[in-house]
Amino acid sequence: MHFFFAYYPYICITLLLAGLAFRYVTDPGDWNARSSEIFEKTWLRRGSIIFHYAIILSFFGHIVGLLTPDSVMHALRISMEAHTVVAVGMGMILAPLVVVGLGILLWRRITNEHVWATTVPMDVLVVLLILINGCTGFYQAYVAHFPVFVTVGPWLRSLVVFRPDVVLMETVPLFLQIHVVSAFTLFALIPFSRLVHIFSVPVTYALRSAEGFAAGGVSILSRLGCGFLSFGCESGDGAAIFRAAEVSCSVEFEQALHVRIQTGLSYAAARQRALEALGQDGQLLTRPNDILAFEYCRAILTQNSHMHPLAVLRPGDYHADAPDAEHPSATAVRQLILSGGDWRQYVPAACTYENAVPHALLWGEKALLARLRGMEQADWVQAAHGSEGLWSKVWKAVQAQPDYERILKASKSKRYPRTRLQRLLLCAYLGIDTQTLLREAPYVRVLAFDEMGRTVLRQAKKDARLTLVNAGQTPPDEVYYALERRCAALYGLFAMQPELFSEQVARIYQKPLGPA
Repeated sequence: MHFFFAYYPYICITLLLAGLAFRYVTDPGDWNARSSEIFEKTWLRRGSIIFHYAIILSFFGHIVGLLTPDSVMHALRISMEAHTVVAVGMGMILAPLVVVGLGILLWRRITNEHVWATTVPMDVLVVLLILINGCTGFYQAYVAHFPVFVTVGPWLRSLVVFRPDVVLMETVPLFLQIHVVSAFTLFALIPFSRLVHIFSVPVTYALRSAEGFAAGGVSILSRLGCGFLSFGCESGDGAAIFRAAEVSCSVEFEQALHVRIQTGLSYAAARQRALEALGQDGQLLTRPNDILAFEYCRAILTQNSHMHPLAVLRPGDYHADAPDAEHPSATAVRQLILSGGDWRQYVPAACTYENAVPHALLWGEKALLARLRGMEQADWVQAAHGSEGLWSKVWKAVQAQPDYERILKASKSKRYPRTRLQRLLLCAYLGIDTQTLLREAPYVRVLAFDEMGRTVLRQAKKDARLTLVNAGQTPPDEVYYALERRCAALYGLFAMQPELFSEQVARIYQKPLGPA
């Protein structure tokens, strides 16, 4: 007992202050809660609002109630009886709210497989400590009513003046002693867990939705130590996009979105109308690059990233079939590549790779269909993007339709757009399930760089919290590495010249000849 009430509080506070300082200096980009909002928002918002307001008010209530000297209370003409009544009343309100809010968040984390997949042991420990603290506080407020103002309060004040009076805690019941120790333990864990946010106001990414793709990109760049994220968009109005993203993170937006979805609107249309109802430009969500820019800004906000968004105006028709000399569309460039036309005149020289092997779905369609038709129903159930029974509809179309386009047409509906069907088919082909799709990339592979890129990479290696892998190097994560190689091999079946693609893959994955 002497250790826990004489030395342990000082150890915890030292770990708190030293840990925060060290983490901020060495890893400022990771100063965030690693929000799981991307996986589920509704219950996160409900639980977070209840929990955070309750625990913040409870914290400051403890500070004011227990650390305020009796002399100050007398000077303010607040009797011990009145002080106790207010404290008990606040405890009876806040303690249940802490437990309820935490219960909602815990239920969400356990029942949502995506959120649970992001859970680490430290998260579990923190939740258990908060739950213990909340339950013991609840017991004190509703059952025990132990006189803490003549025991725990004076003991805390004795800590402040560095003369801990351990005798005061000897008469305190065990549940209150646990309450105190668990609270100080939480303080010690703050720098090493998601709780740090309270002090601060890959192929799998490519196959995610726009929201998931943006979140993955922001995560990688943040961990590489990048300070800015530049993106093209049709509007060119970065400030308007960022304001809309901020609004979309609010409770009011979620409520407006829910109301409009209930009217029968698709998710995309409902989101646009919800933004407009809150005074934002809903047209931002009608153009492909603006949508992606919007998701980039949302990811920066939800991840508490230190990066600053920089919007670049992208003029021209995104879907134009004919190449525009000044503003060629990606669609037009792809068609030129497939037809053997001169596409290089429309692409900056610095962005071309002379020996790149063109790929197209047309050249590997039979390989795709062979793989999809040979899959069992159990494989389709596990495929990413196949939830809500969509996998069954697509599986039936795969068995009945003769080609890729007809599979999409047979499966497409108002609820399931073409893009989602494409992602489902490719995930099924590559053997990517939901958990794998949502996994955070453990490393990034460097494919090529110039002299300026060399400087950037050198700085990134100093600041990065992400492993950089060069050609011939074996990444630290064998499971992810195996997935990467398998996807590269299957992608090679869509190459115009498979033999050249095989040579390129060998240069990436095999160790270079001669000394390193």
